Amino acid sequence: MTTLQMDAIKRIETLSDDKVFYVIQILDGLEGLLRDAKEKQNARDQAFDTLEKIIKAAPELDYEKELASWRDERFAG
Repeated sequence: MTTLQMDAIKRIETLSDDKVFYVIQILDGLEGLLRDAKEKQNARDQAFDTLEKIIKAAPELDYEKELASWRDERFAG
C-alpha cells in the first residue's frame, strides 16, 4: 500500500459515518466517469479500426491527363 493510500485511509477513519457515506458516493461517481471515458475511447478505437479496414487505395492519377480530359469534355461541344 502506498503512502498516499495509507494517508487516505487514516483520514477516512477519522470521519463520521455520514461523511464516509458521501466519500463513498464520490468514489462511485469517479469510477463511473472513468468507466464511461474508457468505454468512449474503446468505441472510438473500434470505429477507427473499422475505418482502417475499409480504406481502399486510391488509384494514382495523372492530373495533367485528367485536366486535359475534362477540358475536352467541357469544351468539345
